[in-house]
Amino acid sequence: MSPRTMEAEGTSRASRRRIATRRGVVIVLLVVCVLLLTSFFRESDQGFLHSLKGTITDLANPIQGAASAAVKPVQNLAGWIKDSRSAANQRDRLQSEVEGLRTELARLQANKATSDEYVDQHAAQLQLSQKASIADQYSITTASVASRQLFETRQSARIDKGRGDGVTVNSLAFVPARTPDGKTVFGSLVGRVTHVDANSARVTFITDPSQRVAVSLLDGSDTVPLGLLQANGSGDLILSGVPSKVDIKLMTQVVTRGAGISTLQSPYPPGLLVGYVSSVGQAALNSTWTVQVDLFRDPQELGTLTILIPKSSEAKHRAGVG
Repeated sequence: MSPRTMEAEGTSRASRRRIATRRGVVIVLLVVCVLLLTSFFRESDQGFLHSLKGTITDLANPIQGAASAAVKPVQNLAGWIKDSRSAANQRDRLQSEVEGLRTELARLQANKATSDEYVDQHAAQLQLSQKASIADQYSITTASVASRQLFETRQSARIDKGRGDGVTVNSLAFVPARTPDGKTVFGSLVGRVTHVDANSARVTFITDPSQRVAVSLLDGSDTVPLGLLQANGSGDLILSGVPSKVDIKLMTQVVTRGAGISTLQSPYPPGLLVGYVSSVGQAALNSTWTVQVDLFRDPQELGTLTILIPKSSEAKHRAGVG
């Protein structure tokens, strides 16, 4: 028999002895445990094993308490970290929900504003079409504002309708406005078309200093001539040189007079609502009034305009296109 074989057999016998020893120890421990448990449950509460259990418990309690006290800060820290992460996740989720709700609210508000604008436009167009002087002379259409000049938003805008849609130079631009009680919607003049391309046109508002409009004061059923309404550099509409004998009251409506400058034909027919008197100042020597007129509606507020296109020979002649 070779030395290697002998060494393997020796190792195997040693392993078996260790296994047998371990088994023996386990069996002895099981027997002892069974005996102890049997004795524990058979003896009275004042027995040795019960006394030993109480002594061990008394010794273990301080150790257990110290261990719990030592572990508690660690548990508290772990709980705080967990709660912080949960709170952070909840915060992020709520912030995301809030942003989503804000976006949805903005969308709904924009849709409502657009809807309200179209409703007002339709009401204003209906009011304009019921006036014989408008219905017989002009075609009415709606145009969207395609763009505005960056530094001249109150002076002009480009609309998405042009020559191909029948729009001509001196077509009239209106916006919907409401009476002070908010119940009645009417069309308010804000400007005219000054340049036309194939598919677009430029509307110049009367708040542009280059525009001058002959206006009258609407006093009941009568109109009192005032003069030429023109914007200053700030875009405020001013009437200068109004005779002081004219009785002017605040909030009185101002309408187009339909007259031109010298021999020039006015592109605006008479009787179109423009604005109202917002302030009156007296010039030197009490000879004349300086009157400021505010529009019923600022044209830069809206994304659509009502356009009146001349269709009768009289309206085309007034516009200089026929």
